[in-house]
Amino acid sequence: MGTYSWFLTSRNNAEGCKVDWDAMNTAILFKSYVLHDCFLHKDKFPTLLQVAKRFDETKLMGYFTEELVAALCEFNKHLVPYGSFPRIYYEYEGDDEVLCLEFVPGMKFVNLLRFHYGYLLPVEDEANYEAARQTILSTLPERANWRLSALQ
Repeated sequence: MGTYSWFLTSRNNAEGCKVDWDAMNTAILFKSYVLHDCFLHKDKFPTLLQVAKRFDETKLMGYFTEELVAALCEFNKHLVPYGSFPRIYYEYEGDDEVLCLEFVPGMKFVNLLRFHYGYLLPVEDEANYEAARQTILSTLPERANWRLSALQ
């Protein structure tokens, strides 16, 4: 069971954010099977964007456990700082919500941002519902009123 997350997009140069795999505490990192897999094939995952895409179609947000949070924070500590805070956006299955992980390279926390967009959808207009949903999803990263919490 569980709820899937789908990669939508990234912002703030996630493709330029390098990962220092060799500096990580694998006892913590391996609490995430996706990060474990990325570590084992680290030559294929040198940047945050490539790791973010590896989380596509996983239960990333569906099983947001303490172990996963610890693994993400360990991962974030070993991103190479480059003057930007990259953001990775995921759609959350079964809920009209987009979740965003904002990484602060070198720090011990990751920001989680949430935007519930269901109120923006034309629920009485089934013919235009999916087109409206896609339009909303494509504009969400630039919208205001995201709810923020720090994961530590």
